[in-house]
Amino acid sequence: MARGEVTSDAKPLWLDTEEQATWLAFTSVMVRLPAALDAQLQRDAGISHFEYQALAGLSMTPERTLRMSELADCAVGSLSRLSHKVKRRGRAGSGACPRTCSPSGTNATAAAEYSSTGTWR
Repeated sequence: MARGEVTSDAKPLWLDTEEQATWLAFTSVMVRLPAALDAQLQRDAGISHFEYQALAGLSMTPERTLRMSELADCAVGSLSRLSHKVKRRGRAGSGACPRTCSPSGTNATAAAEYSSTGTWR
């Protein structure tokens, strides 16, 4: 029987002490890291981790432009969430992403401009 395999008459094999300690350390980091990244980005740059991911995605394209659906995938978020952030940042005039739409109203794109001073505008 392979490790971890359970048959109807066998007891499950649990993690040993070292594996359990490793697993608990890993899950602790996975739970705490997103909040820590978000807090630091808010403090240092006034943006969320999600907004950072979106801007990073835009920065990796030659013209700093992506379809909104592609950008949402890049930022690991929903299209609705991204649209809300783009609209909010656009109203604030801060770095983010004015949107343009195709004549049919589909295939919206987001764009960002990185200034020579090292800030998004």
